[in-house]
Amino acid sequence: INNFMRKFLLFLFTIVLMNSCNVNSNGDKINVGLLLPLTGAWSNSGEQMTTGAQLWEQNNPNSKLNLIYEDSKSSAKYGISAFSKMLNVNNIDVCITGVTPVIFGISPMIDESGVFTMNVGAINPKIKELSNNLFCVIPDAEVEGEYISNYMIHNLNRKTCSVLWKNDDSGRGIFDSFKSSYTKSAGTIISDFAVENDTEMKSILLN
Repeated sequence: INNFMRKFLLFLFTIVLMNSCNVNSNGDKINVGLLLPLTGAWSNSGEQMTTGAQLWEQNNPNSKLNLIYEDSKSSAKYGISAFSKMLNVNNIDVCITGVTPVIFGISPMIDESGVFTMNVGAINPKIKELSNNLFCVIPDAEVEGEYISNYMIHNLNRKTCSVLWKNDDSGRGIFDSFKSSYTKSAGTIISDFAVENDTEMKSILLN
């Protein structure tokens, strides 16, 4: 299944789940905030999610769900501002989001507001501990890290490696999870590099 369909199906799952939760029982529209990375480092993912949401809207014109789109710009700073707007101006009942720095940034506001919030993309394992009102619908880095580690050790028989990881909360989360699983299985990480961008990654690989 390709990346777009994976995210689209996650969104449909989220919509079905929200409809079953009766977050608004008075017959009014349910305001659903979509806090997505439409620009910035994760914009490709945000564009796919937006396309999936718009397809859902087209196929469900009589739905009680009113979708409100905001750009988190893939950063905690802009994510906090956009989430605050959705709370105070749009009066959202539900929020869908999915970038690790953004979720870390808005987590205190999730608790304070009590807004039902769904994470459909961020994988840092610490996310599931941030708020009782935050629900994850994808496996986190602990699952991914262990899977990659086991595959390298048992399928490829690779017991030494170097790791390039993205220098943000998302990359750090999966690196820590992979490192823990890999070293427990007698694997050795010779070196690791925190990478800021694709150009830097290419340079490191060439060296």
